[in-house]
Amino acid sequence: MVRWLNGAVSEPDIRRTMEVEDEILAELEDMERRMAGKGKVIEEKDQVIGEKDRELAEKDRLIVELRGSRQARAMGRGG
Repeated sequence: MVRWLNGAVSEPDIRRTMEVEDEILAELEDMERRMAGKGKVIEEKDQVIGEKDRELAEKDRLIVELRGSRQARAMGRGG
């Protein structure tokens, strides 16, 4: 097997093909790392969005509560 690989490397066309394959594999590994990094960024952004959604829901609840207490006070004055 080693002799066959050594013979293959000594052939310019085969050596170039092997080099191109190595370059392609390296590029695919780079793409995989970048995609994994983007996946992590997306997860982090999803968490931030979830927190913002909870904050907005709490603000909406407070607004409803404040409106309700204002209406109750207004009715107490007018009645």
